[in-house]
Amino acid sequence: MKTVLAAALLLTLGLASQQANAAGPVPRNMGEFTMATPAGAKISISSYKGKVMVVQFLSVTCPHCQKFSQTLTKLMGDPDLKGFQPLGCAFDEGIKPENVNSYVSTYKVGMPVGYSDRTKVLGYLGISVMERIGVPQIVIIDKKGQIRAQTDSDGGGKLSDEIYLKAYITSLLKEGSAGPASKATPAAKAKAPKVKDGD
Repeated sequence: MKTVLAAALLLTLGLASQQANAAGPVPRNMGEFTMATPAGAKISISSYKGKVMVVQFLSVTCPHCQKFSQTLTKLMGDPDLKGFQPLGCAFDEGIKPENVNSYVSTYKVGMPVGYSDRTKVLGYLGISVMERIGVPQIVIIDKKGQIRAQTDSDGGGKLSDEIYLKAYITSLLKEGSAGPASKATPAAKAKAPKVKDGD
């Protein structure tokens, strides 16, 4: 009996370890995701279809998120990246409009930033609500509305590196709006190194 229980425990632990760092598959359709703005309006990801999007799911208290929001703001102003649209979505527990306003003004964030609840964000990312995750969580969407790259549940990684990200955005901007949406670029297939939030 003890042997059976031990085997069952090892199987359970093995399955749990296989599920670690899980996230939704890429490429996949971006679907719909809507977040609230501090002013009481709504930001819908689908309204930006036709642009190359980088969506940052963030915590307002995370230094990695603060730095990445500044990186996205810088890239947004790059004249070589016409057609690029970054978005931010805070999903801290108990997030309030004033927290988002403070984040935007303190860190001089130039992209639209809204907020949503954790369960909705994790559902969109394809991550279990039981899983502990790192931030920022990053999703890159091409002009056809396909999620082409996403961080694993640890967050950050290669997708948060400015040089890598600019090259990736540039490659997606060069793609036509027609053609097969299912082909992922080599950058999408590359596994991002694990970077955990320092909080």
